[in-house]
Amino acid sequence: MKSKPKRLLIVTDNRYVSAVLCHGLGLPPWRDLPAAQADPGLRQAMTASVNRAIQQARRAGFNAFDVHEAFPVDFMRMDPAAEIIRNADYFLLERHYHSVRFLRCGFKRLQRGTHLAMIKSLRLGRAALTETALLALYFRSHGIRPLNMARTASPARLPAEFTISFDPRVTLKNAAVYPGVIRSAPHVFTARIARTDQLLEFYRYAGLQIINANIQPAVEGMQGAKGQRITGAKSGA
Repeated sequence: MKSKPKRLLIVTDNRYVSAVLCHGLGLPPWRDLPAAQADPGLRQAMTASVNRAIQQARRAGFNAFDVHEAFPVDFMRMDPAAEIIRNADYFLLERHYHSVRFLRCGFKRLQRGTHLAMIKSLRLGRAALTETALLALYFRSHGIRPLNMARTASPARLPAEFTISFDPRVTLKNAAVYPGVIRSAPHVFTARIARTDQLLEFYRYAGLQIINANIQPAVEGMQGAKGQRITGAKSGA
């Protein structure tokens, strides 16, 4: 009887490109980060970080690897065991991940992409969150352990209020009509959260508000369908 794979989900650096905001639109989610398109060294550095993470995970007993592409990678240099998830605003929980690892690269002077920069703050109850902390809470709620993070603070006792504040360039229109939103102002909305799963739902809704604001960066490298997974990439340095 074939043993069940011990699968690791790797999320590439989501401090510059969100792992979920504005994905699934038929365009690369990093289209608003021109440096990632113009400088191949950035992709190569991110890919090298992924490959190192896979090597470390193998030594820890993992034998299957999904790479959720926030910051772009170089397919041709990727470990051949990696399965790359591109342009998806959701996570393939049906693949039964054992753990998740959020990667970090020290890209000097690299600014956040336009879409991610439109999020000014996230707050659950009285606790401030980053996108990574939000996702860690989401994965923990599904029994998936973040590997390389200090213990994620427990969320406020649910139900709790989840507030997302936006850059003034994002003016919310009819945000209050969305189920669960209890307050809305021109650049902020608050939702009532009964389950940790809903954090991701309302965060994706924030991404729709950013798209609706029609803040259009230069679009380059238009490729990748929603949820496309590329497997068997060639290995390299």
